[in-house]
Amino acid sequence: MSVASPALNGMTLWEHQCEAIAMVCHYITEFRAKRTKGSALVHLPTGTGKSGIIAVLARALPKVKGVLVLTPRIALRDQLANDIRGRFFQRLFPPYDPAGLPKAVVCLNGEPTTQERADPENKVYVSTIQLLGSE
Repeated sequence: MSVASPALNGMTLWEHQCEAIAMVCHYITEFRAKRTKGSALVHLPTGTGKSGIIAVLARALPKVKGVLVLTPRIALRDQLANDIRGRFFQRLFPPYDPAGLPKAVVCLNGEPTTQERADPENKVYVSTIQLLGSE
């Protein structure tokens, strides 16, 4: 099974990853059409590819614009930012070049710079929950 996205260039994912991505895409469609006010949640055990799901949703789907990814810890933020930047895509389909993916990835360590704030619809911001709540 594969996810229909030109940015993925024919790469395939596990079936449960495709199902999770399809569910979130369906949720986004329903939410934008004001047919739901509910939420979507992907809940999977450790090691089942949640980082890949996040990477695809955040970076490879053209209809998903600016994205904020929050993690509970700095180490997880850094790992997830690397996966979204391209590590996930390179593992899935070496020697895949993630430079062709839409959206730049910004790993926030503090207040975003002017350059990091520019064109937010074409960026994926990865931060910690704590940093989001700080002044």
